[in-house]
Amino acid sequence: MRVEYVLQNPMYRRESPSLSIHFAVNGNVGPCLLDVLRKQVIIDGARNTVFEDCGWNRTKWVLDWPGLEMDCIGLWCHDVNGKPLTRDALIREIGAQIGQIMRESKAGNPKYRQSIHTPPCWRFENIDFRDIRLVSLNYYNGVWVPTLAVTRHQ
Repeated sequence: MRVEYVLQNPMYRRESPSLSIHFAVNGNVGPCLLDVLRKQVIIDGARNTVFEDCGWNRTKWVLDWPGLEMDCIGLWCHDVNGKPLTRDALIREIGAQIGQIMRESKAGNPKYRQSIHTPPCWRFENIDFRDIRLVSLNYYNGVWVPTLAVTRHQ
């Protein structure tokens, strides 16, 4: 088993991010999203708030994945009670949306269709959501971009 970082689009990586939120479980970087969503693990600093110091009501993020071109996705910075999102709520929201995008792509939704030039190892139909890890969220020019990794079992 090995962990491989998802290839990143240079468009978002021309400069260092202005903000970063890193995710770990017991100091181990990059928890598996399905484990987080199923509450099988608790991320480090789960109850710490995010975005509180930014003064934002909403922000946006985009899934940077090989062969996928998509629009930014809106993200509320507060929960339904108006309290700032916690790190746990943030990773759950992003994780659920990534899972939905993968399901929609596998179901043939043209909105999430990957390029025909996407290498087979990065095609959603060849990746199990159980193997997706969120390492960090990085803020580049007004948009949050996840740094993701995939557990490879070969």
